[in-house]
Formats: sequence, structure tokens, C-alpha cells
Amino acid sequence: MSELRIGIVGFGMIGKVHAFGYRTLPFYARGLTLRPQIVRVATSRAETAAAAADLLGCEGVADWRRITESPDIDAVHICTPNRDHLAPLLSAVEHRKHVYCDKPITADLAQALRVEEALGRTDGAGLPLYTKVNMMTFHLRFIPALIRAKRLIDEGRLGRIFEYRAAYRHSSNVGDDVPFKWKYDAGGGAILDLGSHLADLVDWLVGLPDEVCADSAIAYPTRLDPQTGKPRRVAAEDAFTALTRTTDRVSGAVTRGVISGTKLATGSEDEMSLEIFGDKGSVRFSLMDAHYLDYYDNEKKEGWQRLAAGARYADPHTPFPSPKSVAGWTRAHAACVAQFVASIETGTPVGADLRQGIRIQKFLDAVRRSAENRAWTPAG
Repeated sequence: MSELRIGIVGFGMIGKVHAFGYRTLPFYARGLTLRPQIVRVATSRAETAAAAADLLGCEGVADWRRITESPDIDAVHICTPNRDHLAPLLSAVEHRKHVYCDKPITADLAQALRVEEALGRTDGAGLPLYTKVNMMTFHLRFIPALIRAKRLIDEGRLGRIFEYRAAYRHSSNVGDDVPFKWKYDAGGGAILDLGSHLADLVDWLVGLPDEVCADSAIAYPTRLDPQTGKPRRVAAEDAFTALTRTTDRVSGAVTRGVISGTKLATGSEDEMSLEIFGDKGSVRFSLMDAHYLDYYDNEKKEGWQRLAAGARYADPHTPFPSPKSVAGWTRAHAACVAQFVASIETGTPVGADLRQGIRIQKFLDAVRRSAENRAWTPAG
């Protein structure tokens, strides 16, 4: 097997999840012919880099350029806080690395457009300079029940889509005693943190809306900085709701939706829910009950069916531990990583690439502007 040398930039919670994905690939995706090896991890401080290196059994560095610019690294994972994605991401593209970037792609639209410009550069003959495999960590696409929903929609089993509701609920921001952290600053917030997942899922299943009318809220205007002990102004929203409209250019039919994300849902943990209603059928899903997809066939009218989706994956995945085993959050991340490696093996583009990340960032910027202006806003 050929070795695929991996460098991870940032090793907080999500960096560990990416690393976990690689460690489990020999069990979950034995059909791969590349052998991924994490050889270097970069964090912002020498002591955290040393701790990461000890955990992974690799080299730890405090300068991410040792990863993005190094000739001994094949693929770069961007796992830093959102505000810090841009520089290592641009460097990885410039140095022709395969890139796996956590969501959202950048801290704001202006930064995303810089990535778009970098991806579009060509040589003297007009050929693209950057041709490597790149992928966003939109792991909801890799939950088997949602894969089943996608198949039903593509088969026309729901017919014309009338409405959908996609929601993500956390409770992490409830309480004025929650200390200030980077997600309360520019580049954080529910729109980017939760909305990026929801927007990509909606796009994958039914397409992004044409226009949005949104509202957002900050529950606690200031929070105490744990380093200084002084209040800091909160710049990022705790919650948002967006009404959406999509008009079919041929028939004129309108699909309406609601996309909402909140970190103020007291008692919630990681509650993502989805409902899609069509004239031929409907589906509904809850991440808290991820083994199942509920499906209603409006032609048979025999009531809702619970479809057991389990951990049923296509190649390159193997049936480990069992296709009927309960689906899990980290399992979806492992499946996402496996797709990245498989795409590098075959040179086949992935659907959720960096350009998809930019597309989602453009939509979320429309949500943000709509909330600020309190008006319907074009989302295209």
C-alpha cells in the first residue's frame, strides 16, 4: 500500500475527531489501497503541540507552515477555529496539497472569496494551477438514514417538494456564567457553526433557496473573559431562524422552508432534525434517533414507516461492526474521511468540495445580511 502523509493544522476537539477517523479506517474501510499516516500536527503553542504529538505518535509543531509548505506532507486538514482557517488554507492550496477543511470554510464571505480566487488561478496555457482533491467536513451527508432520504428524493418518491424544516439545537450558550470563547467573536456564532451543516444538507437534498428572511439573537451581550476576568462584548449570534423560498424557473412552483440553529435550546444536546414534505411522500429524521428514517408514502396512505438505516454504507466501507449496528456521530466523520481518501486514490472529485464550502458561505452571508436588515434577501 502507498502511504498518504497527513498533516493536521489545529488539534482541538474537531482535530481529534479527524484523527480518530484515520485511526478507525483500517476497520471501517479496508478496501482502500492508500495507507494514511498522520506524520505531523500543528497547534498554536509548543506545549499543546507536544501533547498532540504524544497522543498521535507523530511530530508536533507550533508553526502550521511546517505542514502546508512541507514537501513530505500530501494532505492537509484545516481544524483551527473558523477565524484562523484562511491563511493555512490558502497556503495549502498554493503548495498543491490535498485539502480537507472543517466547516465553515472561512470566518466570513470576504475570506471565502479569496479562497475562490485562489482555486480559480490558471497557468499561462489557461489550465488550473490547483488540481488536488479537496473536501469539506459536511459529515451529515454520511449518516446512513440521510443517505436513504437522498435516495428516496432522487427516485422521485417525495414528488414535488412543498416544504421543509431543518433545525439544529444546542444548549451550550445558556447562562450568563458561560465564559467568553472564540465562538462568541467574529467568525463564530450559530449561523456559521450550525447553519453551515444545515445549509449543506438542504442543498444536497432539495437545493439552496433563492431568497431568505432571517432573524438572529444575542442573549447575553457580554461575557467574562477567563483570561482577564473582564466583560467582553459578544459579536456572534446565539440563535437564528431563516424563512426560505425557492421558485422553480420552469413551472413557477414555490418550495418554502425554515432553517434554524440555536445554542439557547435549554436541555438540548446535539439535536438536529429534518422534515421534508412532498405531494407523493414525506421524510423526517432526528439525529438523536439516527438509526431510523421515517417515511410516509402518500400514494399508499398506510401511515408512517420506520426505515432502519443502521450503518449501511457502500464501498469503500466494510460491514464493520455490522450494517445493522447503531449509527454514530464519529462513524459519520470516519465515513467522510474515507471518502476523502478514496477520492485521492481514484482522482474522482467529491461533491462537498471547497467550492461547495464557498457556495454555503455565500448563502450564510445572505442569512446574516437578512437578519441585520430585517428583510427578504436574495440568496443566490
